[in-house]
Amino acid sequence: MKKICILIPAYNPDERLVKLVNELKEKLPKTPVVIVDDGSLSENIFNILLQNCPSPDRPRLIKHSFNLGKGEALKSGFKYILKHYHSCKGIVTADCDLQHSVNDIIKIGTYLDSHPDKIYLGSRNFNKTNIPIKSVIGNKFTSFLFKLIYHINLNDTQTGLRGIPLNSTGLFLDIKTSDFSFETLMLIIAKKHNIPISEIPINTIYIENNKNSNFKPVSDSFKICKTILGIVK
Repeated sequence: MKKICILIPAYNPDERLVKLVNELKEKLPKTPVVIVDDGSLSENIFNILLQNCPSPDRPRLIKHSFNLGKGEALKSGFKYILKHYHSCKGIVTADCDLQHSVNDIIKIGTYLDSHPDKIYLGSRNFNKTNIPIKSVIGNKFTSFLFKLIYHINLNDTQTGLRGIPLNSTGLFLDIKTSDFSFETLMLIIAKKHNIPISEIPINTIYIENNKNSNFKPVSDSFKICKTILGIVK
């Protein structure tokens, strides 16, 4: 996976980001890791992260002066990787809170490395019993709308673990939406440009009912539904 970059957007992360990056660097020492600090209130975790990593293997840190939203964080990461990693085949995006295991990040990266002509989505199983009900309802309803309107049968449209071909990222840089709806618009644009989308099963991880997540299941799912319906351009 030398030609795959890992992109992690982060807003007010805790020590789980340090644990995630340390494990990534242990298992994938040659894989570049780019982190976007989306205007976090404290720099402590990022300072710890950089101190823990020797200079050659240190993750690249991009900083926003204030919180712009996950969509803007992803776009900043895309632009940086396009500029600095010309031989890269694709980008794996992952959340900063260990909701995605390192093994699953590697799994998505391996698919992308072998066939960098598709978008790969890490698909969670929402039929399990340990998942917050708001997350189940939000994901199932947005998946239903996606199938109804765009004829794409996806089980997990809101997953943050994705494998994206590098030559497709330019299509997403003009998306105006800055919040979580950005990831929905990525799928809609991919559909319009006939980019294949494949779902890869991953572990379904919700730590402490996902209480530290910046995603708000009701309000953000409502925004995503508006995006799917074409109300948000």
